[in-house]
Amino acid sequence: MNLPFAKQGVPLFLLSFLLFLLFLARGRILACLFFLMLFLFFLFFFRSPKREPLEQESHILVSPADGRIKRIEDKKEEDIVGKEMKIVTIFMSLFDVHVNRSPCDGKVAKIVRKKGGFCLAFKERSEGNARNVILIERAGDPVVVKQIAGFIARRIFCYRKVGETVRRGEALGMIAFGSRVDLCVPMGYDVLVREGDKVKAGITPIATGGDHEEEER
Repeated sequence: MNLPFAKQGVPLFLLSFLLFLLFLARGRILACLFFLMLFLFFLFFFRSPKREPLEQESHILVSPADGRIKRIEDKKEEDIVGKEMKIVTIFMSLFDVHVNRSPCDGKVAKIVRKKGGFCLAFKERSEGNARNVILIERAGDPVVVKQIAGFIARRIFCYRKVGETVRRGEALGMIAFGSRVDLCVPMGYDVLVREGDKVKAGITPIATGGDHEEEER
C-alpha cells in the first residue's frame, strides 16, 4: 500500500500525538499546543506525495530530489566510480519533500555508505559529510545518486538493495531534515538544468544521454 508519507515518520507521528493527548488531558495548554504543532510538522516533513513521471523519452533522466540546483560541475567522482563525471548538486530545504527517487531505469549495482561530518549542506565543506552513495547501471552507463547529510539532517534512509531493478521515478530513500542530493552522470551526457533552477523528484528532466539516445535516433 502506498502511504502519503514516509514510514520513517510513523514513530514521530505517534509519539508527538500521544504527548499532545497526554497534555490535553492534563490541561497543559502550552505543552498541548507545542506537541500538536510538532505532530503537524512531522506530517508535513515526512509527506511522500504520489509522483507519476511525465511521459519522457527513455534517454531523459529526471531529478532525484526536490529542491534547488546549487551547483553544476565537471569533477572526479571519488566515492564509487573514480572518474570524472558531470555532477549536479541539489539543495533540499526543510520545506521540500525529502523522498529521493531514481533518475532513470536501471539496476542497483553498488551501495556505499560513507562516514563524515554534518556541516551545512549548501557549503562546499559538505563534500566531506556523511553520505549514502547509490550506483545505478543504466544501459552500461554509471549513474550515481548521493544522499548527503546536512547540519540538521542526521539520518539517511536507503530503500534499495544491490541487485534490485529500479524504474525512473521510483523511491530510492529519504534524508531526515534538510540536506542535499548529488546526481553524477557520464561526461557525454547533457545537463538540462541551470544553477538556481527549482526541481521536483521524479518529474523534472535533469539530464539526457547514453545508449538510449542513440537507439531513438
